[in-house]
Amino acid sequence: GFSRSLGVSCTHCHVPGEWDKEDKPQKQVAREMAALADKISRELLPAIRNLDSKQPMVNCTTCHRGEVKPALSL
Repeated sequence: GFSRSLGVSCTHCHVPGEWDKEDKPQKQVAREMAALADKISRELLPAIRNLDSKQPMVNCTTCHRGEVKPALSL
């Protein structure tokens, strides 16, 4: 999912052959962004009254749309 959402390969965040390594800052950024998306989906969106969705959510694609840096226009 991350590869498609961000338009990158696994090696953007991981060291090839040493997938558990924490050497790349992109890996930590991805973790923190996933936590942000989870908080928005679990806490913030459900608190919006009259939102026309039973289970609103955001994910990486919501903002990134296949680009490493979040898209700035709709």
